[in-house]
Amino acid sequence: MTLITQLSRLTDLAYDAAEGGSWESFLAATASVFDVEQANLMTDVPDSGSGRPLGQEHSWGALPSSWYPDPSNDQLMERTWRLPRGRIAVIQRLAESNEHALSEHYRTFLVEARLNHLVLALVPQTRGRVAFFSLVRTVDQAPFSPEEIEAIEGLIPHMRRALRLAGERSAPPRKNLFEHSPYGLVLLDEEGQSLAVNDLAGELLTNGDGIWSLGSSINIAGVRDFPAFVASLLESGPDFAPAVLRIERRKAEQPLAAIVAPAPAEWSQVGGRPAAAVLVLGDPEQSNSPEADVLVAHYGLTRSEARLAVMLVETRTLKAAAARLGIAAETARHHIKSVFHKTRTHSQAELVRLLVRHPTALFTPLGGSRPSILLSAKS
Repeated sequence: MTLITQLSRLTDLAYDAAEGGSWESFLAATASVFDVEQANLMTDVPDSGSGRPLGQEHSWGALPSSWYPDPSNDQLMERTWRLPRGRIAVIQRLAESNEHALSEHYRTFLVEARLNHLVLALVPQTRGRVAFFSLVRTVDQAPFSPEEIEAIEGLIPHMRRALRLAGERSAPPRKNLFEHSPYGLVLLDEEGQSLAVNDLAGELLTNGDGIWSLGSSINIAGVRDFPAFVASLLESGPDFAPAVLRIERRKAEQPLAAIVAPAPAEWSQVGGRPAAAVLVLGDPEQSNSPEADVLVAHYGLTRSEARLAVMLVETRTLKAAAARLGIAAETARHHIKSVFHKTRTHSQAELVRLLVRHPTALFTPLGGSRPSILLSAKS
């Protein structure tokens, strides 16, 4: 069985786990495919940016726990925190050399625990939370090959989507448009002070990468005094011209896009206090599209077709989507023709526009239940 074929089986197990199956079954299969002594997945970890990850543990293997006694000086974990979410860290040949420039005490600790080759990743799960994924080979095993590393990189996007699906199924339904928005939203008073923050904005503020808060004051990298900046915009009146900001980040490749605009009428009061402006934050590393279950129910796609359509939104090209899914280009072309027919679209660009504008790209089915088509209206 080829590595690509086995990767397809692992992605199916990841989605099965997200829909109520067992993460342990996924880890056992992953350990078998990549011939590792230990496979771990810790879910629901607060994205703190440092320290030992704390969450719900799922594991396969018999190696004892090997966390470094001093969490603040766990060098590999700290390096993993600094990577963009979803990118893997590959550490190999710890017993043979110190090419990773670790302290000798730290490297000795790992080698004595029989750790020699590791793959580590922090995979986005829900807003403000990640999953810590690790694969471990011991001193008796060979390093991961380039082909195996490439396959693991191909598995991560599926884990990301499966983890998000699992999180959405277990999360309580949101209550209003302010919370449903795919953008970070901060309502501001006439002095530029924060009145209300939705979940996504709260996550960005907690991460503190380019934007953070001190009490009710918002701080933005490159803006000397953000509340004063907002107050100056309001001097021209309640219908002031919106201001566009670019917020550079240290821990992400892409900056945040932001705009300060007059507060919409429906959000003009927060607990009896008037809201004068809204700060809208867009994260280009977030992609919004309907879940595969929605496309199966709405358009009659097969699950394979639905997964390809969702992946096309994320990767923008059929070739990249096929590579991420581990399917042949010819198979992808066959699926996409069927998707075009069922969605009544005629090109990849038209299909992507349809999906990103689909209501469930912004609104997740409540309670994580499988969607169903209740009525087909015809004029």
